[in-house]
Amino acid sequence: MGAAVSKKRNEDDAGARSWAFTPPGGAAAQVAGNYDLIANEFSNVNFYTDINGQPVRIKYLSLQKLKTLYDANPAWFVLDQTAAHVSKSNLTKEIEETISAGYVRLDSKFLDNRLLVVSGVRFEHTRDNGRGGLNDIRRTYQQDSNGNLILDAQNRPMRITTNALDNARLQYTVLGNHSVISYGDFYPSINLAYSVTPKIVARAAYARTIGRPNFSEIIPGLTITDPGAADGTRTITAINSALKPWTANNYDLSIELYGIKNVVASVSGFRKEITGFFNTTRYDATTEGLAEIGLPDDYLGYEIITKRNGGQATISGIEVEYRQLLTFLPGWARGTQIFGNLTSMDLSGPNENDFSGFTSKTGNWGVSFSRGRFSARVGVNYTGTRRLSSVAPSATVRPNSYNYYAPQTRVDASFDLMISRNYSIYGDVRNLQGAPLRRGTWSPDTPEHAKFDVVQNAGTLFTIGVKGRF
Repeated sequence: MGAAVSKKRNEDDAGARSWAFTPPGGAAAQVAGNYDLIANEFSNVNFYTDINGQPVRIKYLSLQKLKTLYDANPAWFVLDQTAAHVSKSNLTKEIEETISAGYVRLDSKFLDNRLLVVSGVRFEHTRDNGRGGLNDIRRTYQQDSNGNLILDAQNRPMRITTNALDNARLQYTVLGNHSVISYGDFYPSINLAYSVTPKIVARAAYARTIGRPNFSEIIPGLTITDPGAADGTRTITAINSALKPWTANNYDLSIELYGIKNVVASVSGFRKEITGFFNTTRYDATTEGLAEIGLPDDYLGYEIITKRNGGQATISGIEVEYRQLLTFLPGWARGTQIFGNLTSMDLSGPNENDFSGFTSKTGNWGVSFSRGRFSARVGVNYTGTRRLSSVAPSATVRPNSYNYYAPQTRVDASFDLMISRNYSIYGDVRNLQGAPLRRGTWSPDTPEHAKFDVVQNAGTLFTIGVKGRF
């Protein structure tokens, strides 16, 4: 039996600020070349090339020199207070999450200790207390005692003030949204391991698991468009602080082999039934829907855009793992082994098209060597097509289109040489062949040549160093 309490608090006191450079002399005086502001050393070694490969020199500004000019002439720099207030309201957020948990676990052995059963249940209670910015342009318009907008002769809402900073302070409220949400549930699990022979083990398992939303998805925040906008464009974009975690029922079966002709291998099948993952929804505002996000009936003509729980999908698949020590090699090569792991998955269910980040096939294989003070490894890593979020159709985007990452195969290598008990030299190479990362937006009927519109050449990363223990 056991219990635990964890608390995490995130505070972002943020906001971008910008200054207008307004020295005496008007526009002619605002030219950077009039002042000693160029980062000469940096500009000499950093440049672009044109289509003919010729260098294109750029004169970069030195932030240090710019700060020196500001300190000497602060009146030349005018802070944009309106933009600063808007940025602070949008970016300043805070949240405190407390997770309280307790569990009971029971370990048992049966059938002359050949069957091991580990079972238990865990209860988790989560409490989120968050604050975020409020963006409500309606607050900048005149309203009567009942909250109705006051209209002018052209039937348009009338502003309270024409001052930009005052309008920003009315529309944007720092930490103007507050919510406290809590939820809790039980999460049982059972694991069985049966020794068929001393070298063959069969396993079966079930577990109910949880996946909490990220803080950015539950810190409260509202963005409300202009009430004078055209029908169909008045929206309330709300961060749903009541978003619950998704849950999954996980089933696993496997058979494992140990030490048969220097082989370690396993074959496993799994199934994950996921419910309640996050969907972006858009619906007409109702009295009940507005009450959920803390707004009155004044916004009944709007549409609400927010995330909700409700997605259901099932992931099923098979995984094969193999590792063998090559003892038949000459003495100098002893310690060499080959390894491989392949996973194939299938996605199904009523909301499979809403499930993002799914890759149906992954794998890695390679060879490793370890003998005495030296060890090395070369591995090939394969990731299949990964489907991300859906994309709304447009003049350039076909219906049923998604963002995708193309399949990628990378080769990684590493070594470690122990010089003494306390020191070793190590090296690591990532993406040895410099495989690019390709992505694009396409639908099932998009031609192959039109699928990829971005190619990212990340290159090869080399690391070499010395490790020590003191």
